[in-house]
Amino acid sequence: MYLHEDGELKLIVTITVDDCAVSGHPTDVKWFMDGLESRFNITRGGTLRKHIVIDYVWGFDEEQGKHFVKATMHKKLGATIDQLERFLQREVMIRPTPGKPGQYLQKNDEDALNIDENRSLLGQIMFFTKIMPKNGQRISCALWFYVESQ
Repeated sequence: MYLHEDGELKLIVTITVDDCAVSGHPTDVKWFMDGLESRFNITRGGTLRKHIVIDYVWGFDEEQGKHFVKATMHKKLGATIDQLERFLQREVMIRPTPGKPGQYLQKNDEDALNIDENRSLLGQIMFFTKIMPKNGQRISCALWFYVESQ
């Protein structure tokens, strides 16, 4: 959600279920939060440090004289890799594609193993498809393999 006034962007509000992050000039943010608080019981969290699974670090680049925000998902990515390694019962290697280059994934004709853990792992992977669309092809290949093997 965003608010424009006289052709100028004033606020950007990101809302997820019962959590929100508000960006804008401090006076505009205060106006929005006061209005929200007049209607709902809210907790003001201050400077954004975490939203959903993204961690934020605020800093100042001395060389360029500009403020910056570094957003990372190391914890989420680490948890996904840990779950995959538990599922595979081995350490995973970093690869640019989900399969061997020049080869296709094949359908599994045997009974599915660890189906609940498999679905949970694919749910984790699908999350990254949503936030990193450029990886969609790689992930869709893995999902096709999952669907075809069921």
